[in-house]
Amino acid sequence: MGTDIKFAVIHSFFDNPLEVWVKWNLPFLPRAGEDVNGWVWIDENLRREDIMDNLTTEGKNNLAQWDGDLSDWLYEVGIAAGTVSSVSYYEKKDKKGEIYATVWLKEDE
Repeated sequence: MGTDIKFAVIHSFFDNPLEVWVKWNLPFLPRAGEDVNGWVWIDENLRREDIMDNLTTEGKNNLAQWDGDLSDWLYEVGIAAGTVSSVSYYEKKDKKGEIYATVWLKEDE
């Protein structure tokens, strides 16, 4: 069954957090301080065009020099920003009474 959750990845390569929706099928959410493997949130449908407007100059340069698939580059980003900084809960705007969680992942300092 699962529930929809949003991962918000805070990394110096992005102007704003990279937001990725996933179907969560585990009985628990990760907690603050825990690490999340990047493959959990990397969406195979995420295309280079989808993230280009959100990349910093550093991020654009890094991605341009990357010799591999976008998903592998995102995995490297996920390694650097794999620690849960917080989990927030929100009510769905289109479905009163239903909530979703946003798991905030922050780049290690």
